[in-house]
Amino acid sequence: VLDLIEFLKKMGANIEISDTRITITGVEALNGCVHKIIPDRIEAGTYALAAIITGGKLELEGISLSDIRCIVNELKDIGANVEIYNEGVMISRKNCSIRSANIATDPYPNFPSDMQPQLMSAMCIADGISVIEENIFENRFAHVDELRKLGANISIEKSKATISGIKSLSGANLCATDLRSTAALVLASLVAGGETTINNSHHLWRGYEAMHEKLNSCGADISISS
Repeated sequence: VLDLIEFLKKMGANIEISDTRITITGVEALNGCVHKIIPDRIEAGTYALAAIITGGKLELEGISLSDIRCIVNELKDIGANVEIYNEGVMISRKNCSIRSANIATDPYPNFPSDMQPQLMSAMCIADGISVIEENIFENRFAHVDELRKLGANISIEKSKATISGIKSLSGANLCATDLRSTAALVLASLVAGGETTINNSHHLWRGYEAMHEKLNSCGADISISS
């Protein structure tokens, strides 16, 4: 929202911001401008988790730590190593295993609900027991049944998911239901033994540009069929 306001003000909009209120005074016309869109923190966070879940290393170019701080803080808790360099952020896993964690989703600048499904995929193979509490959306555990098909040990009680980490996942035939659940299933499939098929994966294209190509360039083996 703040970036949108900055964009509109560059175009001549009269917008004032206080702690709890945005005041907009109409103007006769808006002008053209040049504006650089801020990075997508959810996309960046998803790829960061891809590095953590696989034990690899990814360079996220064109993004700063401040853009994804609300995500990175939690990723560090589960064992992420974060390095800053001129063009972006480098993410890797510190140790040979992922640490379990207790994490709750909350409004910005806290951990975002849009990262909850992807984080759960990582917790499926973490050491110990993790608890994820969903405080933003109701019924945002549609991915749980699909992760269970891969072998994940997850129980749900109201807004809390308890995940008992296991050594490995196994490939299966899955069905995606929405954008973030699809991303979560892709991440889990990266470390599942054998082949995994994700049906209804078209949800992914609404929020990720050529995700399969980007992951394949890092060593994944993902193919798309119509």
